[in-house]
Order: sequence, then structure tokens, then C-alpha cells
Amino acid sequence: RAGSSTPPEVCARISMARHLGLLFALLAPAVTAADAPEYVLELHDSPDVSLKDVVGVFKEKLGVSEAQSMPLVQRISESGSSVVLMGPEVTCQKIAAFFEAIKMKATVREKQEGDVPKAPPGEYEGSDVAQLDATQFKSQVMEGDKPHLVAFYAPWCGPCRAMVPEFKQAAKQLARSGVAVAAVDCDAHKEVAQMMQIKGYPTVAFVTKGKVTPYNGPRKAQDIAQFASQQATAARLKAAVSGVASGVVNGAKQAASKLGLSKLVGPGAGAVAVAAAAT
Repeated sequence: RAGSSTPPEVCARISMARHLGLLFALLAPAVTAADAPEYVLELHDSPDVSLKDVVGVFKEKLGVSEAQSMPLVQRISESGSSVVLMGPEVTCQKIAAFFEAIKMKATVREKQEGDVPKAPPGEYEGSDVAQLDATQFKSQVMEGDKPHLVAFYAPWCGPCRAMVPEFKQAAKQLARSGVAVAAVDCDAHKEVAQMMQIKGYPTVAFVTKGKVTPYNGPRKAQDIAQFASQQATAARLKAAVSGVASGVVNGAKQAASKLGLSKLVGPGAGAVAVAAAAT
């Protein structure tokens, strides 16, 4: 977070990064893990286009409120142009058409370094979500005993950024549930994406003792937390039933051995052994 000692120009960059990150999150569809977006949509200041029309496109066509779009509109006016979206070429072209319809100049081109301001680091910092690297993921999640709810994401993914506050809130709700909540940057740790066969971002999954159950519901805190709680309860119940069943079988074997029933054969042998164990 920018404190009082942070230089104004740094604060401005962080603020704009947040605004752009929010806009990317609002405009970008779910993205595949196969390829990172390689195209951007750049809007240019067009004197003949009214502010009302520009804000109208953001609101009516893209579902972005005036409060959310104004910082970017201001940047376009001050800088002459600004990148507003990165994603597949076809997506950028479709959104560009909305602005071109109001006579605003829009350019779709290949992404260049520096096009998109980086979001402030540590999006999960200070929350109940643990950021894991590949080694930690393998030892704590895949090989550990504690159940985990994990978000697999990429820094350039708009929907991933949009989910951050909801996922943090879900982690807060799960703090006393016995379920650990974690996130893995699959751009930095591609081996995790390969291991988990991640097909798109964001991907959320419940993992316990190496078993993976993907989450396909709404990206809302309450829904995510409820999913994790239900999976944890089911896992505990399964473990309890398995333990009871194992105890009964072992008890039956011991009783059968003591009573000399181990030589019994046929359909009734098991029932006799279990009955003997129960007495």
C-alpha cells in the first residue's frame, strides 16, 4: 500500500495500475492457460467524441460503471491514448467496434512490453491466503495431510484479479474450518500448471491427500467457502467411515482367529466372523 512517505509519482502509478487492473478484470473473459493474451486494445483521444458517448459505451456495452471508467477516460485525454484491454485478438476487435461506432479511434495491435502497468505486488499479502511456490505446493498441498483450497492464477489474467477480494474473503470465512487456503502464480511456477493440468485461469480446486476436486461455481466468497466446507466435511466423513469399516474387518478377523472360525468357508463365513466380533 502507498503510505504517506511514498512519492506522489509512485502513488499515481500505483493508482493507475489499480484502475487498469480493475478495468481488465471487468472486460476480460476467462482466459485459457495455453496462451497468454498477445493483443491489446488502445483507445485514442478523439476531440469530436463526447465524454458522454465514451462513458456510455463503457457502461451500456461493457457493464463498466462511470466511476470505474472515468480514471481511464481521463488518462486517455491527458496522454492522448491508453491501453484499456489485453486479450485474444478477436475479443479486442469486438470491443474496439463499440468505440469505433461512436467515431472514437481504436487500435488493436500486438502487446508490447510496458503496455500494461503492473499491479501492486502481493495482492494476497496480509490475508489468510498463502502464496505458494512449486516446492511448497508439492509438499504442503499434494503430499500434506491438511486439506487445501487453492487458486491457480496468472498475473495478466483479468478474471483472476477480479476474484482476488472474493477469494481473500472466502479464506477469512474458512480460517477456523481446518481448510488451508493458498494461491499459486502459474506464470512463475509453470511446473504446477503442468502437474495440475490447468486449462484456464483462474482455476480453483479443493485438494486433500492428493485428490483434486475442481470448483466450477460462481466466483463469490460465500459460494467458494461453502464449496470448501462441504468438501472438507465429505472428506472427514469418508475417512471416519473408512476407519470404522477397517476396524470392523480387523476385529472380525481377530475374533475368527481366536474362535477357530478362520477355516470356515462359504457365504456365511463372513457373517459368522462379524457376529463373533460383535459379541
